[in-house]
Amino acid sequence: MSDLTQEQAQEALDFNVDEWLSDANLPEESAQIYKRADVISELTRLKGEIEIEREADLERSASEESPVKELRRKYEHLARVFGDSAMTVYVRALTPDEKELIRKENEEASEKGKWEKAKENRDFAARLLSKSIVGIKTPTDEERKPVFWSPATIIKMEDKLGTTQMNQVMYAYQTAQNAMPKVDADFLPSRSGSDPIQD
Repeated sequence: MSDLTQEQAQEALDFNVDEWLSDANLPEESAQIYKRADVISELTRLKGEIEIEREADLERSASEESPVKELRRKYEHLARVFGDSAMTVYVRALTPDEKELIRKENEEASEKGKWEKAKENRDFAARLLSKSIVGIKTPTDEERKPVFWSPATIIKMEDKLGTTQMNQVMYAYQTAQNAMPKVDADFLPSRSGSDPIQD
């Protein structure tokens, strides 16, 4: 590498990294979870019934009333119930110091309670998410709201919503923690100035 010129060396000295970092934030990701996933089974049943009745419509006489319209109304109602139960959970990456503190707290609690490995792992994951979840947004919210959930709340959510949904939140955390931040190029403004989202 060639030596810096005197001017380049002065520029390097003049660069204020603290000022540059003043508005920096750790990476964030989001995941969507639903409190009414129980309606999926009924939606699946209705979808199947609608398909059967559509086929039956081909053989019905003009005077016979088709039940498809009423089935579709029920389906649309339950689909709204499901959609309205959504919550977007925002998670951020954790600093090395935060992760080390969580690890120590988890080890101490495990030793004190004489936990088996499965309980220790569940507690560790709950502590990670408790610290990394920074906000939520529901369909009725205009803006994201800050939240501060305890590890016990995370475990309660897993018990009520299921492991798969909370794994989605954990995956979002892992992405924020480990993936290089990037924006999907398909959603960036094109060089012509047109917005691909509006195209």
